[in-house]
Amino acid sequence: LSALLPLKRQHPDRLIALMGCMVGPRTDALRRRFPHVDSFMRPQEFGDLLRMVEARQGTCLDNSLPLVPNRPSVTAFLPIIHGCDKFCTFCIIPYRRGRERSRSITDLVQEAKILAMRGVKELTLLGQNVDSYGHDLPGQPDLADLLGEVSQVTGIKRVRFLTSHPNDMSDKIIGAVAQEEKVCEYINLPVQAGDDQVLTRMRRGYTRERYLEKVVRIRQVIPSVGLTTDIIVGFPGETEAQFQRTMDLAREVRFDKIHIAAYSPR
Repeated sequence: LSALLPLKRQHPDRLIALMGCMVGPRTDALRRRFPHVDSFMRPQEFGDLLRMVEARQGTCLDNSLPLVPNRPSVTAFLPIIHGCDKFCTFCIIPYRRGRERSRSITDLVQEAKILAMRGVKELTLLGQNVDSYGHDLPGQPDLADLLGEVSQVTGIKRVRFLTSHPNDMSDKIIGAVAQEEKVCEYINLPVQAGDDQVLTRMRRGYTRERYLEKVVRIRQVIPSVGLTTDIIVGFPGETEAQFQRTMDLAREVRFDKIHIAAYSPR
């Protein structure tokens, strides 16, 4: 944000907005630190920015329509569930984004159709825990049901989803990835650590053994699957021996890609 200060000085009419998990219920400290920012918006709270745009344009925006770009790229992201119920000890998302709230399949299919009409060919369904989609909706549809519905949208050629949680990656979801022609045979399944004690302190809710069983199941159903994971290095209290257990798990699974992050208090 500091890098945008010269831009704001050069073009004071430009609007700069900060949004996402960095913005909490109180913004006093952020406003003192970044006085050139016009709006601070908590996750999914776009009203302030929309009002500023309306004031600039002298018009009233139709807030009933989904917020999709007019000229998107060939790929686009489609948020399907907001928030998270897991409360991992290293994550602020449940406190900033709240508990899980799924969007209806009807709304998501409508948004997918609009994106397809605007040239999008590949959709990535997004959620802090995308595998948990639908449990809070009437009838409890799940991610597998949504993958099937989105795959029917004319013009969409590929469908992906991020990010999964090992506890909620069901056989039905795995089967949908295998069976739906448009769904890419790719799964990101974050393990975060390969040692049971570290996983307990992280409050991940599974053991090393259960995670490996899930990997075996995925590869049984989808032999050609591209499998990636996330790993946190240097979690508080992690010993060298525990780190080596994570290294051993990575060697055993042979992921196609590993997203590695050093633990950060932030």
